[in-house]
Amino acid sequence: MRSDYKIAASIILLASTAMPAVMTRAAPAPAPKSYALLVGVDQYAQPTDMAYQISNLRGPANDVAEIKALLTDKYAFSGADIVTLIGKQATVAAIEANFKSHLLDNAKKNPGARIVFYVSGHGSTSQDRNGDESDGVDETLVAHDSRTTGKSDILDDQIEQWLKSLAPYTSNVTVIFDSCHSGDGTRALGLTARGVPPNHNTDPHGVQYKRSKDGAERVGTLRGRNGYAFISGARAGELSNEGAILDENGQAQYRGFLTHYLVAALRQDPTLTYEEVVHRIGPQIARLAPSQHPQAQGDVLRRFLGTPGDQQKPYIKIANTPVGNRFTVEAGAIHGVGVGALLAVYASDTEKLVGETGKIANAQVVTATMNTADVELLGNPSRAVTRDDKVTLVTPAKASERTPVLLSGLAQQKATSQDLKVLAGIKELLKDDYGVIAAPSDKDWALSVQRGCMTGTVLTPSSREAAMPAATCKPVYYVAPRDNRDRVLADLIVDEASTSDAATRLARYISLKARQDNLRRVENLQSPLQGKLRISLVKMTQVDGKTIETEYSAAAGPRLAVGDKYQARISNASDQDLYVALLVLGSSGDTFLYSPSGNGELVLKNTAFKVGPVFTAGKPYGLETYKLFASLRPDVDYRVLESMGTKTLTGDTSVFGRLLADYSNSDTRNPDAATQAALNLDQWVTHSIDVEIVK
Repeated sequence: MRSDYKIAASIILLASTAMPAVMTRAAPAPAPKSYALLVGVDQYAQPTDMAYQISNLRGPANDVAEIKALLTDKYAFSGADIVTLIGKQATVAAIEANFKSHLLDNAKKNPGARIVFYVSGHGSTSQDRNGDESDGVDETLVAHDSRTTGKSDILDDQIEQWLKSLAPYTSNVTVIFDSCHSGDGTRALGLTARGVPPNHNTDPHGVQYKRSKDGAERVGTLRGRNGYAFISGARAGELSNEGAILDENGQAQYRGFLTHYLVAALRQDPTLTYEEVVHRIGPQIARLAPSQHPQAQGDVLRRFLGTPGDQQKPYIKIANTPVGNRFTVEAGAIHGVGVGALLAVYASDTEKLVGETGKIANAQVVTATMNTADVELLGNPSRAVTRDDKVTLVTPAKASERTPVLLSGLAQQKATSQDLKVLAGIKELLKDDYGVIAAPSDKDWALSVQRGCMTGTVLTPSSREAAMPAATCKPVYYVAPRDNRDRVLADLIVDEASTSDAATRLARYISLKARQDNLRRVENLQSPLQGKLRISLVKMTQVDGKTIETEYSAAAGPRLAVGDKYQARISNASDQDLYVALLVLGSSGDTFLYSPSGNGELVLKNTAFKVGPVFTAGKPYGLETYKLFASLRPDVDYRVLESMGTKTLTGDTSVFGRLLADYSNSDTRNPDAATQAALNLDQWVTHSIDVEIVK
């Protein structure tokens, strides 16, 4: 399912479909034959029973246009080899027929061809027909005529068979679905559900899938295999969204968030891997839809569409002759180059844009529009910067980026006097927390406090709370994201009875979540160690007194069941020894650091080993991040990552340590410019994986 809402211009400025070529790179090597089937379903034939009517969408046709332009502009696809099915063209029969006649038949004629299958539109669920789903539910795509008499959705099992038919002829297959399969949840004002209930033609009486009481999430069949890479707009149980995105003329054009940011990131750097591009766009989407997490699965370590690995790394062009320490670059907010982003400036004759070799200075974005940014050099450059020099992105997020929280009232609920007291208490507790900011309006927020109704152990969320009899309703509070105000984050439900206790517990979680979000954003895209440090999780199972070790599948996306015992495995494929700390950003909002010495554990070059304790997966259900921080230096005190309110720790003289303090602590209003100016890009790197805690 997708959901649909307009984004206030004050939150973010977004670019039009025809984005400028902001990056310059070497000419690509000759590409193999390439074929694409692009489907955008924005119009739906309605069923005869209006009880099952489904909404039309606004963005899919624009999404298809963006993807087609990307393929022709950046990946050498011929327009004649791209088939598009839009609106009424996208019937069940047409989608299947074109998959076979265009993708499969051409793969047979051209072994090794690049294949792209892209769909933008509604998703749904259906009762499992072959017993391959652990929850009894198949995920589906909804074609134009899926809900008319005698028709059906396209099941994930069916798509899996289509993809298997390609396997004998090519392994270069990319599948992208800007849709989702969750039908519950209530979004913010102006947001319309973009999903539909199960098809009443195939599910008797239109019975809808009910999520288990424990909140366990579905495990779909279509999750990517080694023969293809799969990018989805959201994880199981989440919403995939579209919104009104401003073009260069200030006109609103609807786009799917996944598609729009995916295209922007790949236009900026077409050499990204599937894993890298999803990691890059995740924070941008989360600013607009906090509970939407795009996912890459399958052959994720391959470069997108198999682009050659020997191309020069793209760079951002300088748009004007620098004046003093200021200049403008030809990239902006849509490309992840927002206010506070850290950049590196390299000499024009530098070929390998990575690390410190050829670097003139570090720089920071001071203002940004959709497609340009004004930049200020940090510290003293090694020489004067010229218009021919090259700029690259180091990290797109500034330290202590502030999360907007609705504290003036409840989202789409009438606030009582008790509600206002609790909100006032939260606001007072967070007034000095520079990771959080009170939202300027009831539209421009990422998190809100909601009031629900507790009856025994059952919670009735905010959208249905008014319908509950007051006599049986015990008022409670919880924190919800903008794109689903019925979602209880971290399973935190607080009794309304005590104003001070409610305010304290809610404020603490909000502060912890904002801090986690900042730590997730710390990265060094220009490190020569990038891609050489990795983390995976290993399940530890006792069988007949012996421990059996099984690595969780990275291709399918790690999923930890409550009660699983597991350890982290770190691999260092670089030619240098590293001092590594492991930070766990838990689904509860709490943060756990593993580094007994405080200065990171020594991981020798070209080695891999398990590190840390044996963890036991526990509630709350949801997303957790396991993140590695590594440095060539043994004096970085990583304890600052776990110590809220601690700006510096005794003995840490490293620049990297001071940078981590800026990101990890809520008492940092502005990052230290001197720290960022002195940051050595050769000396540190991060790597993280997101995992789901499920039943």
